[in-house]
Amino acid sequence: IDERVLVIVFLKGGNDGLNTLVPINQYGVYQGLRPDIALPETGANGLINLDSGLALADQVGLHPAMTAFKDMYDGGQARVLQGIGYPSFNQSHFKSTDLWLSGGDGSPANFNITSGWMGRYLEAAFPSISGNPTPQFPDPLGIQLGDTKPSLGLHNHDQLFVATNLTGQNPANLFGLLNGLGTAPHATVLDSEYGDEIQYIMEVENSTNAYGERITDVYNAGNNSSTTYPNSSLGGLLRSVARLLAGGSTTKIFMVHKGVFDNHANQVQGGSSHLGTHANLLTDVFDSIQAFHDDLSSLGLESKVVTSTFSEFGRR
Repeated sequence: IDERVLVIVFLKGGNDGLNTLVPINQYGVYQGLRPDIALPETGANGLINLDSGLALADQVGLHPAMTAFKDMYDGGQARVLQGIGYPSFNQSHFKSTDLWLSGGDGSPANFNITSGWMGRYLEAAFPSISGNPTPQFPDPLGIQLGDTKPSLGLHNHDQLFVATNLTGQNPANLFGLLNGLGTAPHATVLDSEYGDEIQYIMEVENSTNAYGERITDVYNAGNNSSTTYPNSSLGGLLRSVARLLAGGSTTKIFMVHKGVFDNHANQVQGGSSHLGTHANLLTDVFDSIQAFHDDLSSLGLESKVVTSTFSEFGRR
């Protein structure tokens, strides 16, 4: 089985894209439209030119809090994709999140897709083991962390959640927790609709216990390097992902949630647009991702993992 892994970090709440990446050749227009929150163009607290070797039209300035991203870019470990969006842009947090996770857009035909693109991919690529641990693939195909609600992105065509949600759980003792749930299996199952439902519940319980035992074993077998992560929820979640991978997890997609980017008037600190809630969030995101990949590098796992960020929309 291909060992490549995708780690997705969801910047929940609508990240301010224009104060994350500023088009340098349009700085005057940007500043004119954002007189109170525009980042300084130059100086100690000014924009970080991502790559001055590019044509001026392609140059972007990073938020000054993104020094970790700049380091990763210079080291060939990070890239920027601009112009990502969809027709008929929707500014509802909830609908925009659904559209991103379902792979939809604003058109009537693709506005209410009830499955997620990650779930559909996992279902197509691993049809016989979606939600069903096997000796050849004992791990959950997907793992979600940081949100108690199962993500639409990891639901398949049948609207079944094809992942395990570890939010709020300690992987080191997950099996002990799950193994105490449910009841003893029924020795015989009636040939009826009632019996079919009982059989389904028992199968779900068996799969859940198997996944729980596997996650606990993998986590306890793994370790982190001496890399120091930020003391934040995101740092802790990514540290857990690295440890699971080090322990031998073959999970294909990890979805990690980071909030809250819904900052409104607290976006910047008055008089110092390079400071404030948004700056703190960006510092945590990219310091955590850099620590994660430094950890993976020390563990010899960096070549198998790609980490991507997204947000439901970019604040204006």
